[in-house]
Amino acid sequence: MAAAIQSGSMSLTFTAINQNPIGSLSVPQDNPTIVQKTSYNGGTGANKFNLLYYATLALVASTPQTLDLTTGLTDAFGNALVFTTNGVKGICIINLATTSAFVLKVGGAATNAWIGTAAPNAGPFNGVADIQIIGAGGKWMQESPIDSFGVSATSKSLKLDPGTNSFSATVIIWG
Repeated sequence: MAAAIQSGSMSLTFTAINQNPIGSLSVPQDNPTIVQKTSYNGGTGANKFNLLYYATLALVASTPQTLDLTTGLTDAFGNALVFTTNGVKGICIINLATTSAFVLKVGGAATNAWIGTAAPNAGPFNGVADIQIIGAGGKWMQESPIDSFGVSATSKSLKLDPGTNSFSATVIIWG
């Protein structure tokens, strides 16, 4: 029996305390706060998903890994995941490296790179040479909760390249 997604959410929160001391009398302060949250229910359509891939991958120096969004991925219960029907609603990749300059390059697969150029199902990458760089300890998140990012037989490969370093990365994909 396939897993049944009940609900989920994607959140982004940024807060800061910015001060500009002038003299000894007052300290003007600017405290920007941005909070964005997308809530999801189980199923298909806008703001819904029924597939969830989550893994922490051990990346080996000079050995890029390529995830095929149409085959080979499984959920926490061992069920096969195929993102072609409903596409990908969101993706989050976390570079778990703690050493400076251990960057993770995402995208740029040599064959069937996950790209999309036509709305409404445009992918998170605009072309084969489009690569996101995630610095040590960094996160990369993309989301298309209404239309989803398209996945097809010719647009399905997500390359993770650790360069000349070995470290781990967590990948979360929902659709």
